[in-house]
Amino acid sequence: MMDTRFKPFQPTPSPAPESDYRAERPCPICGSWESRSVLHMSDFQFFSDAPNLCKRADIHHVQCRRCFALFMNPCYTEAGFRVLFAEAGMTYGSSGMRQSEQMGWLEERGLLEQGFTYLDVGCAAGSFIAALPAEVNAVGVDIDADAVARAQERLGGETRRFVAADFEKLTWDEPVDVITMFHVLEHLPKPITVLERLRALASAETRLVVEVPLLEKGKTNDINGFLTPSHLTHFSRTSLTMCLHRSGWRLVDATDQPDYNGYRVLAEPAEPNATDRPCQDDIATLYDYLADWNANLHRCAQRLVRQLDAEYLVIRGGGMHTEFIYQLLPLFHMEHSGTKARGYAILDGDPKKQGRHWRGIPILPPTCIGDFDWGSTQMLISSYGHQEAMIEEALAAGVPRERIIALYDFIRRY
Repeated sequence: MMDTRFKPFQPTPSPAPESDYRAERPCPICGSWESRSVLHMSDFQFFSDAPNLCKRADIHHVQCRRCFALFMNPCYTEAGFRVLFAEAGMTYGSSGMRQSEQMGWLEERGLLEQGFTYLDVGCAAGSFIAALPAEVNAVGVDIDADAVARAQERLGGETRRFVAADFEKLTWDEPVDVITMFHVLEHLPKPITVLERLRALASAETRLVVEVPLLEKGKTNDINGFLTPSHLTHFSRTSLTMCLHRSGWRLVDATDQPDYNGYRVLAEPAEPNATDRPCQDDIATLYDYLADWNANLHRCAQRLVRQLDAEYLVIRGGGMHTEFIYQLLPLFHMEHSGTKARGYAILDGDPKKQGRHWRGIPILPPTCIGDFDWGSTQMLISSYGHQEAMIEEALAAGVPRERIIALYDFIRRY
């Protein structure tokens, strides 16, 4: 008799979207409408089920035939962002883990002078601004009004201000010395439009700091990979430089971050320049990346085929990583030899997900770990960055190590 906490996997229909979640766009770098397909994922579901709301969209990444830039097309509409990413929040910006290194980098370039004013675009909850020296003024802007309100409540004051605004329409009347965008530009549907808006706010002395993930550094054993649905433009060194030059910024310094995929540039105001020549090496770099990514998918698929044999499977993690497993690996098409259908359950620590479902599979709290019969059950860790912590949690709760399936031999922090 099947444990009622588990459900067999069955493809579930989704309601039709109330409005179009995607819209065609030209190349965000050169404006060409000519492109070729690179990667397509059909019916990609964003987080947990919603019986009365469509939370799925086809994901299609392309490469421009004129300048070789990589981008998502169609990309999300405003309605798409609002619905598909609701459970993840709308905030852009990097995590709050690298502020010490960022401050050192800025200080080395003379950008932390007393009295300077910073405009942090994609400030999220204000972790970068919180790390700035007290003698530096800062204004944080983000499209996520809730995040801005939290930042204002926690950090707001005479020298720390936060504003909720559309980046493309941002206005600011006060002088700005440094504009920062840490892992924001890749999320924007019109990166050149935003950079042009920031150029309009800048004086001749204003400096722009931008950091993005880079195709040349995109290799990772994470099945999510570089061409993630969270990013609308996938920059290379060449396409980022073209983006800056076309929007009125001149590149003056560039730094590869050694321990994660971050490419940080410093730019100054200039006349818009659209004369850059595309780099054909970006074609070969893309194929090199795709070969490495597919090799990692192959290794993960082999691990599932060799290790998965239980009647029941607990999937630890109900986030986007589980959708990638569905899209890219054979897990839900592998039958258990002793039953007609394997039973699945998901464990997730987010209270907002608990009691809900993902593609019909129930999402339970991790406190259930000790209640399962691990003789007939295995656990699959469905996370990249949290894999090791989830394994330690399971071992501490009494899950035998041999019943835990981990997809990754190592984790690359990025």
